[in-house]
Amino acid sequence: MIRIEMSFTTKNVARSDHGERYVEHAVQFETATANGITVSRDSKGAICPLCRELIKSGVSDQPWEAYYKDQKILSGSSIQGMSMLELIETDDGLRYIKYVPFPTKLKEQE
Repeated sequence: MIRIEMSFTTKNVARSDHGERYVEHAVQFETATANGITVSRDSKGAICPLCRELIKSGVSDQPWEAYYKDQKILSGSSIQGMSMLELIETDDGLRYIKYVPFPTKLKEQE
């Protein structure tokens, strides 16, 4: 069983408002840490990319549990299974979809 530590922080980030002025918005960052690997994302969904990084680093597939301030908040039966998902926000709330990596090199058209 692998233990994932979660933390949440809110930061003010300056973003352009129609290119005319900058407005500070509060953005929540979610951070997940396990086996010395840390992944931070704005909004929600740091566990999925953390599981992908754990698999890349050679951690074997196993159950996992996520904790926030020593309280279990989420668990799963497979790091590999979670690594194949991505969390998105829809009008109906948060949901998991199949992860499709962004292509690093596009095929040349012939």
